[in-house]
Amino acid sequence: MLGMKGSNIMSDRKIILPPKKKKIELKDSNIIPATELLLHDAKAIIGAELAHYRAKVIRGVTLAPQEARIVQGYLESLVKIQKEEREQSKDEDLSQLSNEDLLKLAANVLKK
Repeated sequence: MLGMKGSNIMSDRKIILPPKKKKIELKDSNIIPATELLLHDAKAIIGAELAHYRAKVIRGVTLAPQEARIVQGYLESLVKIQKEEREQSKDEDLSQLSNEDLLKLAANVLKK
C-alpha cells in the first residue's frame, strides 16, 4: 500500500517552468559595449604577462620556444589593440567634422 501511495504522490506533482522570456536581438538592445574598457583591461592583462616573461629573462632564464611564441602573440595583440585605440580616437575627434556633419550628429543623438 505504501508503494501505491508513493506513486500517487509522484503522479500528483507538476513541474512548473518559468515563463519563456522574449529573445532579445542586438538591434533591440540599448546596451553599448564599452570597448574602451575592454581594451584597457586587455592591455593590463598583456602587460602583466609580458612583465612576468621579462622578469624571467632578466634573471637569465632562456625562454622556451613555446614561451617565445606566447610572448610574440601578446606583442601582436598589443599592436592590434593600439591600432584599434588610434582608430577610436580618430572617430571621436569631432574637430575634423564640418558644421553640417555636427548638426546631423546632434540630431541623431537627440532622436535616440
